[in-house]
Amino acid sequence: MSRFALVLVLFLLLAVGCVRGPQVSLGETAEGGPVSKIEVLLGEYFFQMEDRAKGSPLVLQAGRKYEIEFVNMGSELHEVLLGRGLVRAGGKPARYQKSLLEGVPVEVEGKTVVGDKLRAFEVEAEGLEELELEPGVELEIEFTLPADRVGEWELACLVPGHYEAGMRLPVVVEGKR
Repeated sequence: MSRFALVLVLFLLLAVGCVRGPQVSLGETAEGGPVSKIEVLLGEYFFQMEDRAKGSPLVLQAGRKYEIEFVNMGSELHEVLLGRGLVRAGGKPARYQKSLLEGVPVEVEGKTVVGDKLRAFEVEAEGLEELELEPGVELEIEFTLPADRVGEWELACLVPGHYEAGMRLPVVVEGKR
């Protein structure tokens, strides 16, 4: 499935609205391996991990499995992009030269209400460039970063004006301990 098709499918599924509870802990995957759970809140115009100050960097470790839940608590549409080498078009942020999750197996999970029934969905993809979350939407991604992703990255919203208003967060990927 192309990245465009994946984003389109997610957008259509999420446009109806997702329902999830907050999760921040160390748990296990369905296969029984350890997983680190992180909740990232989105609002006007910030990203923030639960129980941390706005602007605190997101620190990840190569080789560790993560479940990151993004929760749009704001009243506007927000994007989630993870990358480095910001590319501008017409003087405005447009994309990253390199996506953090490029070529990385990613599982996207969520629940949506269709009519009056709660429905779950799951998408598995090779790489993920962008997520769009309508107000109130909560979405979880699961992945393990390879060793070649060690270094400094950025989490950002590139909706026009949001990046300039400060909606970005440093992401540091550390080597395996």
